[in-house]
Amino acid sequence: MTIDKFHRWLVVIFPEQEIYNRRWSLRQQAAVFVTLGVIFFGVSYFVPANGVIAFDWVNVFSRGRLPPFYPPWGELVVRWLNWSLFFSLSMASIGLSILTRSKHVVSSIAALLALLVFWTMFLG
Repeated sequence: MTIDKFHRWLVVIFPEQEIYNRRWSLRQQAAVFVTLGVIFFGVSYFVPANGVIAFDWVNVFSRGRLPPFYPPWGELVVRWLNWSLFFSLSMASIGLSILTRSKHVVSSIAALLALLVFWTMFLG
């Protein structure tokens, strides 16, 4: 079996899938990320970090006690974060991912209401 045949079989078995529905420049992505970050920063004041929501933030990150399996630079990054900034960065990242991949507004809303997004919020 030559390499060309092998490559043809790989393309058949693992086709290239287009996952991005919107092609945005880096500047547009940054603008959307900052806009979502500001929106979710405001929302974070209505989402209390009380141990049920943001369990990891309340019990680990805000106390500066990172588990040993975290990378060594994790403590340096977490030291500069507060709950509002941590929440807004997490949710803005998820929001940007959803906006670049969704085909319709309904699918965007459904993705925002998915269990994994709530899991991110609850663990914090």
